Amino acid sequence: PDYTHQTVLDEPVWADPSDYIGSAAQENWNEGRRKSLVGTYDISAQDGLPAAPFGRNGIGGRGLLGRYGPANKAVDVLMTSEASSEDGQKGFYVFCILKGQDRRAAMCGGHVEWSDHEPEGGYNVSEDLIAEMRAKELLEEMLSGAIKLLPDYQAQADGDFTHAVAVKESSRGQPVGAEEKETLKRQIEAGIKVKQVQAEDPLFYDALVAKMRSLKNFYEGPVPSSGINTNHAWIETYVAALDLDELVDDVLNLPQNKGQYSFSAGDDAKGVAQFRLTPSFIEASWPSHRALFVLAAANYLLNQNEKNIQPAPEILAQLEEVADYAQKLPIKLSP
Repeated sequence: PDYTHQTVLDEPVWADPSDYIGSAAQENWNEGRRKSLVGTYDISAQDGLPAAPFGRNGIGGRGLLGRYGPANKAVDVLMTSEASSEDGQKGFYVFCILKGQDRRAAMCGGHVEWSDHEPEGGYNVSEDLIAEMRAKELLEEMLSGAIKLLPDYQAQADGDFTHAVAVKESSRGQPVGAEEKETLKRQIEAGIKVKQVQAEDPLFYDALVAKMRSLKNFYEGPVPSSGINTNHAWIETYVAALDLDELVDDVLNLPQNKGQYSFSAGDDAKGVAQFRLTPSFIEASWPSHRALFVLAAANYLLNQNEKNIQPAPEILAQLEEVADYAQKLPIKLSP
């Protein structure tokens, strides 16, 4: 069956128009932002739609995703640290956002906002774009809860919220519910807070982007375990790890910062928390991120090996348990 959510059919800026296929606006498949990180994908001769290269789930259309094919690019960043528990035992920890009604742990990240990066000859994911998006997502999801909007920016957020609600109600012909309004308000305010930081504290923002630019991706590819992929639209992501202490020392606590920055959830995040990376943690985490958490453990060990650093015995034992758990995952990913 075909399914495309009403939010997508409302044609927001992040979605292809309903008449995209065969229109003058259609981009070339397997090029620009429609190029997959895993190689060439097939196009159906029957309907001209792209076919997910890693398997089909029986659902056509776009579901909750805005764009056909792999143009639903995402960026993710996972903060990690070596820390000791109260009993002095060393461990490998991850610092996550909490998502959904059941507050599952997930990496900080989001979709590339193509409308903010108009192309010159085509849309492409550059290192600069990835760094900008990671900085923006970290600000929105992990820091914006502690940022207070200045009066002019609050007025802008209020105006944008009123306009967004009016557009949705006009399109649907019915009122927007209270829960959706609250989510929309948090998302709009988080975005305005980013603009405030960019304008009022540019040295901090530039330092944050520079830190993100220094990261090396440990995974680039599709997220086949995502529950919102369809036969014709799927998510592909770039994932990197960031040492938590480095972020605090090199960015959050710089003396030239005009603002004071601390971790507090915003946007669609329900909270932020640190967890010891264990099989039980991964099993309870956001489903589409489980395999990525396993890869984060492997990435840590590879980095330590490159630096000729021997991890603490407790950490090695901990990550051996993660490796054993990885054999049971239904989705196999390679870094």
